[in-house]
Amino acid sequence: MIVELMFATPATPAHNTLTSIGRFLGLHLAFVMALQLLLVARLPFLDRRIGMDKLTSWHRWTGFTLFWLVLLHPTFVMLGYSKLDKISFFAEIPNLAKQMPVLLGMIAAVLVMVVAGLSVRLARRRLSYETWHAVHLLVYVIVTLGIVHQVYEGSAFKSNAFTQAYWWGLWAFAIGALLVGRLFVPLVRNARHQLKVAAVVPEADDVVSVYLTGHELGRLDARAGQFFLWRFLGHNKWWQVNPFSSPRRRTVARCA
Repeated sequence: MIVELMFATPATPAHNTLTSIGRFLGLHLAFVMALQLLLVARLPFLDRRIGMDKLTSWHRWTGFTLFWLVLLHPTFVMLGYSKLDKISFFAEIPNLAKQMPVLLGMIAAVLVMVVAGLSVRLARRRLSYETWHAVHLLVYVIVTLGIVHQVYEGSAFKSNAFTQAYWWGLWAFAIGALLVGRLFVPLVRNARHQLKVAAVVPEADDVVSVYLTGHELGRLDARAGQFFLWRFLGHNKWWQVNPFSSPRRRTVARCA
């Protein structure tokens, strides 16, 4: 509702109906992107109450919503400006790309399409889990480019102090949640428990059990049906992460 109110009271009016539609889609694109950050933040609060399986499913569908918004937002903007400048749609692309904030937005849009394209089931099946996960690290680049684009090109949320506080508060919350879930919580847990690999036991051709030791492991409060995402520094690359099933009482990770 607030996004719609922001659209209805912009700081500067749109040039025509097409650019107005593009602005409307752009606002929702930025909102959905902030929501996507929250879904992938891996906050313990959300994981325990909603479940990572549901969060992952929502993340997938939100990702495809993001894809269509990324496709439609610049399309309507360029259609509007091509009508205003009385040039073709394709001639308007390099014309707008001369502005650095717009160019950064275009790069972000292309990267979103790459990530979404590689997330389609047919493409996903051809990629290893590690490669697919590495490609998704482009999301951090996309968010950075998108924020810069909003700072210079956004106008709907600049109409008054309230809309600016709401908009940047929303983004601060989403980025803060991401930093807490992806960086702060893992660092605190590693410092608290001082986890070390005690043994790696082959169970089958492509299955191993990894036994870990550490301090105060009971405070992890792991339960059956849960799993951990591990990075084994010194064995895999820093960006490679693998899920391991929930621990038994005396182990932290059991079975790849």
